[in-house]
Amino acid sequence: MRLDATNFANLGSKDFRILTAIEVGMKNHEYVPVPLIISIANLPSCGIRRIITNLHKLKLVAHWNKQYDGYKLTYLGLDYLALRTFSLGGIIESVGRRIGVGKEADVHIAKESKGELVVIKFHRLGRKSFRTIKLNRDYLGKRSYASWMYLAQIAAKKEYSYLLSMYEKDFPVPKPIEINRHAIVMQYIDGVPLSQVRVLKTPRNTLETLFKLIIDMAEIGIIHGDFNEFNLIVDEGNDKLYLIDFPQVIPIYHQNAATYFNRDVNCIVELFNRKFKVIACDYPKFEDVVSDELIHSIRSAQPHLKINNGDEIALQNFFQHNSSYVTSENDSDSSLYSPNDEKESDIHESGSDEYKNGEGYQTILKNDTDSDNIIDDDDATEVTSDSESADNYHIKKSNPIQIWRPYISRNREKNIQENVRNKLRNKSKSEQRKNCRQNKIKYNFEH
Repeated sequence: MRLDATNFANLGSKDFRILTAIEVGMKNHEYVPVPLIISIANLPSCGIRRIITNLHKLKLVAHWNKQYDGYKLTYLGLDYLALRTFSLGGIIESVGRRIGVGKEADVHIAKESKGELVVIKFHRLGRKSFRTIKLNRDYLGKRSYASWMYLAQIAAKKEYSYLLSMYEKDFPVPKPIEINRHAIVMQYIDGVPLSQVRVLKTPRNTLETLFKLIIDMAEIGIIHGDFNEFNLIVDEGNDKLYLIDFPQVIPIYHQNAATYFNRDVNCIVELFNRKFKVIACDYPKFEDVVSDELIHSIRSAQPHLKINNGDEIALQNFFQHNSSYVTSENDSDSSLYSPNDEKESDIHESGSDEYKNGEGYQTILKNDTDSDNIIDDDDATEVTSDSESADNYHIKKSNPIQIWRPYISRNREKNIQENVRNKLRNKSKSEQRKNCRQNKIKYNFEH
């Protein structure tokens, strides 16, 4: 399911309380019963079902009513919760359409509060197009009911951890800005994937730079695991290369570390031989780069962000099983450059960051205020999103992203006029029925 932020600004605090309550209930339920949702949300039961039904119509939750009446979050509902956190925290002001899609994530262009362009990467593990769901569910164990969203959040945490660590060590990676749930806000790179570059000024120097990057990563204890042309962004301004996509990173002491290291190297060697006609006679090998002393020092070092060993194994198994499968759409989530004639959606809201980093759910639900204190319908704008494919756009740097307020205003005015017409029509029908009843009573009385 792709992000459709059309209804974001129309949701109130009660809607988000319900979504958060369902998220909390999914920790130990596949489908959360309605009474438990009401209990966690700490809201009056009157009107709750109407709110849940509306969320279901918007495809933010999924319904199940076989043994009992229950609901669970969809990826779109999780997207809305993450966007709300970014919006309330002042991280994101507006969000545009999808500019990249891959096997495990979608990438959207966005604008932060200062007006700078950023990208939001939404991890989406467990797509149906993998065609290996049954195989994957074998290793998820008792958490299979919440496996995909749970693993998506773990993958986001892992990627953010490595991004932050590598950025602090001056590696050529996008600057990580914020993480919430399964979404990461990171620096916008004005470039194109290496897969779309036909000519390089100095291809041999670029190849040597990539070899050095692989070696430098191994020296700090990590192997990328998916080092290919789709995960390398070329900055057109200075021919600088940026590396992206880190959920499948493994440490150098992993049992398959040598295999992944050599595969990354061979992938680059074959690419430059095939596309740029550069033959690499000498290239790095795992046994020459990684020594026992290095492995021992990396093992003893504390990771920047701890991840449960079981979660780490589950992620590694997931990426191993799905490494040979691709989606029917673009095979990369690395197209991080501005599309032509971009439409952007304003998701700005006032208030404090109630959902910072997804913590303190119970406190949030107890202390949350009424929707009027969170969203002012006169000030909030509708959210628009473009449903066009990310494959059909071209670079046009002279057209920056804009917020389409006139388009939003026209839609709002049209909706208001339609509501007025409906009210007048209903009033007219009501008067007609009333006159009909009076005439019928008068006729019966006279006869």
